[in-house]
Amino acid sequence: MLETAAVRIFFSLDDHFNEDAQAEGYQSLLVFGAQHRPSMNSDLAALGFGHVEPTMFGFIAAK
Repeated sequence: MLETAAVRIFFSLDDHFNEDAQAEGYQSLLVFGAQHRPSMNSDLAALGFGHVEPTMFGFIAAK
């Protein structure tokens, strides 16, 4: 499932771009091609995301 792969990528991106890896960590993700599913919420919350907005192309997750 594309959404499962997207969650794995979120964690990989977090390893490289969070506030421990850079002076300023990232604050949002623009996800293209994968729709937000409620099953993603706990993983997104673990990465600090509290807001998800569906879009025509996928979704935006913001901290």
